[in-house]
Amino acid sequence: MKLWIPVLLFFFCAPVANAATDNAPLAADAPPRYEAEAEYTHESLDKGYQDWRAAWLRLQERSESGDTLYGGIRQTNRFSLADDEYQIGFVHPLAAPFSLAAELSLSPTHNVFPRWSGFAEVDMALSGWVLAAGYRRTEYDQSQVNMGSFRVERYWGDLRGAYTFYPVTVENAGSVSSHAFRVDWYYADRSFIGAGYAIGSEVENTGAAGLLSSDITEYLLTGRHYLMCGWLLIYEAGTHRQSPFYTRNWLSLGIGRTF
Repeated sequence: MKLWIPVLLFFFCAPVANAATDNAPLAADAPPRYEAEAEYTHESLDKGYQDWRAAWLRLQERSESGDTLYGGIRQTNRFSLADDEYQIGFVHPLAAPFSLAAELSLSPTHNVFPRWSGFAEVDMALSGWVLAAGYRRTEYDQSQVNMGSFRVERYWGDLRGAYTFYPVTVENAGSVSSHAFRVDWYYADRSFIGAGYAIGSEVENTGAAGLLSSDITEYLLTGRHYLMCGWLLIYEAGTHRQSPFYTRNWLSLGIGRTF
């Protein structure tokens, strides 16, 4: 975890740009150009499995043209296997009402994480609605997974509702699918609290046992709360049942800095 020491020093020691406005909340119509986040997750599993742990570092830049570039490093321990993953992605506005998002992640260790995963999505925003279609290609040592994502979002004032359908095909091993539902309340500027529910079937990499398909049920509570002086709090809690293998409960806490 020596990687995180300079990051924490930056969070607590670096000054916020434009100190004259340090005591004013960030304006909703002027999002910060840069954002850095550090997050830790602890997950407890039943049926004799050891707990999982993960740590995230994320950096993000927004340009005046609306482009967003982000990257991250994740370190985790699952099934007594340690793994690192590196991620980079961007969001680019196309001709209205379309936008394009793309992401690439790589794991040099790939004990549990895939060797690599690539994702692309096109969004269309229309009068309070957002329609999105995406595709993810994931390559493990044992097989390759192809996943589609089809999302419908609806905004009512400070509320957002979303439904996403995930069809998944595992090469030479059949197909599964899942459904995810989400409601978010934006109660102040970019601060929100949200609840989610997912059901269906999912492919999980268990390390030595390889890829396993199982029925899943998930409940989620998540949020981000922006503070004064450029700070934000990040939190998430949930339970995920991977039937018949285990149930996983997790708590994730993080801090962020905008500048």
